[in-house]
Amino acid sequence: MCDEALFWEMIESLPPEAREALDELVGRGGRMPRAAFSRRYGDVRPMGAAKRERERPDLNPASPAEVLWYRALIGQAFLTASSAEPQEYVYIPDEWLRWLQHEGTTSPTLMLPPASPTEA
Repeated sequence: MCDEALFWEMIESLPPEAREALDELVGRGGRMPRAAFSRRYGDVRPMGAAKRERERPDLNPASPAEVLWYRALIGQAFLTASSAEPQEYVYIPDEWLRWLQHEGTTSPTLMLPPASPTEA
């Protein structure tokens, strides 16, 4: 996906829990240890092609993690941090992270003042 407008349309359509997970990842520089992420936002269920075709987790995600995974907003990889041992992380791909960091952790929203009793 190279169209920034489509990207933001997808971000705005995220369920609140998935958006919270994405915002937390952005706030942590785009990555988080997988164990910590999974405890908070669930995991991506392992399944082969046949089970994936039957259950359609892309249409029926079981967790915020699956929402982000099947929309290709997160990945999982072993990365080396400050320690010498690689650790499994959940991360936002660099191309998406640049847009998310550039625009801030939340997309623009329309803010309207509350209506007064005479306007209601």
